[in-house]
Amino acid sequence: MNAIYWLLIISILSGFFTSMISYVIHKSGWHAVGRKCSLKIVNLFISNIYQFNGLFLNVVSLSVAIATSVIASNIIFINFYCDSIFFDIQAAVVVFLLVTFFRTLLLVVAYYFFYEEELLKS
Repeated sequence: MNAIYWLLIISILSGFFTSMISYVIHKSGWHAVGRKCSLKIVNLFISNIYQFNGLFLNVVSLSVAIATSVIASNIIFINFYCDSIFFDIQAAVVVFLLVTFFRTLLLVVAYYFFYEEELLKS
């Protein structure tokens, strides 16, 4: 199969998967005990972005997750697999796992250091 189609399918699947992960992270509540950034404007900005992750497969969080996954998949493809237009299923799985891992890591860091529900309530 053409690499572009594989990349699109993998990006959409990764977006769905990371949207579900962000829902679980948002509902868990462990991020409330983390030390937050002293710049309240940064906390407000991150909190406004991630406030929509509280609903399961919300349109806003799903579109952000898919868009981020498409960008990350394209960057990984260009850096590692750009010498050929065809690549196998093993490479597609590697791209999926890398995108999902980096997106999950970004979510954990953003929730732990920046997300404050109190800023959204006021």
